[in-house]
Amino acid sequence: MHRNATLAALVVVLLIGLAPRLWVLSTGPGTIVQYVPDDAFYYFQIARHIVAGNGSTFDGVYMTNGYHPLWMGLLLPFAAFFASPLAFLKAGLAAAIAFNLICAVLLYRLVRRTTGIGWLAVAGSAAYFLNSQAILSSLDGLETSVSSLLFIILLYLTLSGRMFRGDLVHLARYGIILGLLFLSRTDNVFYLAAFFLVALFQIPQQHRLSRSAVLLGVVALIASPWLLWNLFRFGAIVQSSGLAYPYMQHIAYLNEGHTTLGMWLWSLMYFVLYLAMWFNEHLGFPFVFFQTTLTFSLLVIARRRNERDPQTRLAVWTILALWVAGILLVFVHTFVRWYPRVWYFDQLIVLSAFTFCLAFAFLDLKQKLVLLVRSIERRLPDRAVWRKTVGAIAVIAGAVSIAFLVFTSAIQPPYPHQIEMLDAAEWLHENLGKGESAAAFNAGIMAFFSGRRVVNLDGVVNNAAYTAFLNGNLAGLLYDSSARYYLDFDPIMLQMYAPFFGEMKNRVRMVAIQAINHPGVDWLGEPIRVYRLDRLP
Repeated sequence: MHRNATLAALVVVLLIGLAPRLWVLSTGPGTIVQYVPDDAFYYFQIARHIVAGNGSTFDGVYMTNGYHPLWMGLLLPFAAFFASPLAFLKAGLAAAIAFNLICAVLLYRLVRRTTGIGWLAVAGSAAYFLNSQAILSSLDGLETSVSSLLFIILLYLTLSGRMFRGDLVHLARYGIILGLLFLSRTDNVFYLAAFFLVALFQIPQQHRLSRSAVLLGVVALIASPWLLWNLFRFGAIVQSSGLAYPYMQHIAYLNEGHTTLGMWLWSLMYFVLYLAMWFNEHLGFPFVFFQTTLTFSLLVIARRRNERDPQTRLAVWTILALWVAGILLVFVHTFVRWYPRVWYFDQLIVLSAFTFCLAFAFLDLKQKLVLLVRSIERRLPDRAVWRKTVGAIAVIAGAVSIAFLVFTSAIQPPYPHQIEMLDAAEWLHENLGKGESAAAFNAGIMAFFSGRRVVNLDGVVNNAAYTAFLNGNLAGLLYDSSARYYLDFDPIMLQMYAPFFGEMKNRVRMVAIQAINHPGVDWLGEPIRVYRLDRLP
């Protein structure tokens, strides 16, 4: 494909992909909260408190490390500049969409540089940017887009090879980006290890020890302040958000009478089922496609192992290393944590698209397609007219079909029940004084839009609540919090966390006073209920 035509096709892909993203961005809070998970509002609310001088806290009282630091740092200027909650939210989402757009452009450049096939580069970019889950992940208000952007920058730099053959300055830059990848999502440590191993074997042998030490040192310099702060302030290097909910699930499972062996067997089944079924749903590629791309890569290795083609070998081994890291990431969030969220695996959409492009180019599938088209052309009386007609129909039908699919898949909000949380925020704003507080397990939207103090009870952004879990004294935290009301989807949440309330639960009387039931939506069949909290001596 001619370069100008290729760029035009890329622009069309980007415009189609931007349309649903910008549509959501242009809507009001009632629509946006159905696309942005409640967890994202933890970031925005904590950023507000940091800017206000209250420290790293969600509610202004209890400290937390339940977030990834790079995205939090990027949100701070927006928190300082935008007083309106909706304007602040939209600014953060706009930044995430911009990062996601850069991801698509870099993926195009990476595929074009690696394969030399322009139209394949457009296809690779489209496979990511038009993927319905990638669209939703770019709108989640979380660290997803910046994490994926750093991932693809590292992939681009790794396959260029210049970072390892140049001077120490280039290597230090590579290490800085590795460190930022870790700070963007700390579970990116698996990808960090994969990139480091690839870099290690690309460094000339005579400099391998010294330069790998430099690389590790730079990464440690970037990552250590965050880890040390976690360790000395909270007693662990892992955030409370990574520990609280999985701990609750494991204890609840054992309390149902299951054995530890049964729990590990269930974990293994969960891991396998997630790979087999959820990859198909959330990546937008059938699981067999995922398997096939890996098989293609292995075939490339077998085919090229006796040929002197270092660029091909580097690309293939890098991809395989990153796939292993990605599978380990899925393993941790399924087998260990029991809490895989779709935005954890956005990089695998990038990786799947890039792997397919490599397999297509390295296995000479282009030549096979050309031969097929030519065999069809030989049977036609007027080849020129056929080419123009079919080409025009294919372009128009393809663009219309893709646009339709993108809009219909992305237009469905993944969290329609969260509009009840917005209703709950309005209730809090009207019924709770500025100096008073409430409590909830799902506290993000309620706190962000109400302008009132809402204590987080599930420990995700409240390390005191996580400690209360461990001590079996969640009711004690609720008693000491001075919260006037409890609001959440009940009885679901209260039943889920019942084993952790402890003996103090008899000193906190919960009196149901109202149900917030938005027409047409609910979560697992239950509305949000408001309870008045009466403290007994």
